[in-house]
Amino acid sequence: MFSNVWSLFNADHTGLLDINSSALKFGTVNVVAPTLRVIPASFIVGAICGVMGGVFVIVNNWMGFFRKYYINKNWMRPLEAMFFSFVSTTLFFWAPYIFS
Repeated sequence: MFSNVWSLFNADHTGLLDINSSALKFGTVNVVAPTLRVIPASFIVGAICGVMGGVFVIVNNWMGFFRKYYINKNWMRPLEAMFFSFVSTTLFFWAPYIFS
């Protein structure tokens, strides 16, 4: 698996410096060229991601507005950042599972 790592200074191989081969081989890849049928799906995914990004910006701006009034001690700032990060990460993680 990592044979190129161990043969770094071998005369037959260039090891890690060999850019024509990799240490991990996953088999052959059959890539099908995209057709015009993927364009509607691209628009849908782009629209959904745009809406999710816009909602994130709006929520973050409102959180900034409330931060000025409610987060007035230094020890509350990291706690609020961790909480907001946890909530946003949880939402973005579970949204595809819920709306499969």
